[in-house]
Amino acid sequence: MASFDDFLACFETVEPPFTITEETVGLLEKNEPIPEIFVDEFLSQWELEHDEFSEYVAILKLPTQKEYEAIIYWKASLLKYEYILVTAKDGNLISRKIISAKIIDGDIIKSSAARIDHDLIIYIMAGVAFDIDQYDPTLSQQFSMEIMENGEIIFTVDDE
Repeated sequence: MASFDDFLACFETVEPPFTITEETVGLLEKNEPIPEIFVDEFLSQWELEHDEFSEYVAILKLPTQKEYEAIIYWKASLLKYEYILVTAKDGNLISRKIISAKIIDGDIIKSSAARIDHDLIIYIMAGVAFDIDQYDPTLSQQFSMEIMENGEIIFTVDDE
């Protein structure tokens, strides 16, 4: 059985504020695939769409909080690349949200980026392109989430 502390050691602790974009996985030095023992023990329990073709890479860990640990990992699957924020206590999932992604659906490319500030508020900008050169900024949407003291990740839509 894999320990949750050993799993957390795969992630480098990073203090907010920082931004997560589709390029983040290639920018951080420590990013390595998450060992299969941890995928089997933790990620396979947390992931709704998990198969043998999915790849997971450790991105970062937020500073330890009293009630939870928060990590961000990258999940690659067929035509879908996601940065997933998870809060957990002793390996038990509290909350899971996709905070940044690139999804290719035919001719449509959906992408988003996230900024996490020092108050653990996550600001997300999502957009759509109909091919690589035709991004339509009028279709962009803003979202925000917040990590609560108990580890729950609360989702809201900005009306601006």
